[in-house]
Amino acid sequence: HCIPIDPHYLSWLARKYDFETSFITLSARINEGMPFYVVESIVEAIARRPVQLSDASVLVLGVAFKGNVDDTRHSPAATIIKLLREKGIGTIRYHDPHVPSYEVSPADEESIEVPSVELTPEVLASHDATVIVTDHDALDSHLIAEHAPTIVDTRNALSDVTDPELRQKIALLGSGDSYHSTV
Repeated sequence: HCIPIDPHYLSWLARKYDFETSFITLSARINEGMPFYVVESIVEAIARRPVQLSDASVLVLGVAFKGNVDDTRHSPAATIIKLLREKGIGTIRYHDPHVPSYEVSPADEESIEVPSVELTPEVLASHDATVIVTDHDALDSHLIAEHAPTIVDTRNALSDVTDPELRQKIALLGSGDSYHSTV
């Protein structure tokens, strides 16, 4: 199932019948910690650019929970955006073909609307880092790879990009690939 609270429910239900579910519990903890890992990867990518965090701009691609839907409930994008704001990132924008407007609610603050932008070569080039959070079919992987200066790909959405020069710009989380350089 696609709902991230399901592992917690399964674990609770299993304990009710005296079953041990350490694997389910561990996987839920790892999933909950991934936005922190993603943000650290974004900060590392920005650190390789000639810009300070307070002047940096990040483009979040996909704020829906999963590809090709408009449901943002339980999406890691909210946590990623909140953490980027806490890190002092200057500008955060998003593009999601299924979500026309998006806001996050940081702790003890009013909701903040995150600006939506069109996905164009100019928009991609104008952001210091692009992070793919949701792998919508409508996202053009070659457009992203060709024009974004640095990319953090959390979904292996750019797996079809084989050009070695373009691959160097991509930090593919969880694959063993690493971020090498920027253009």
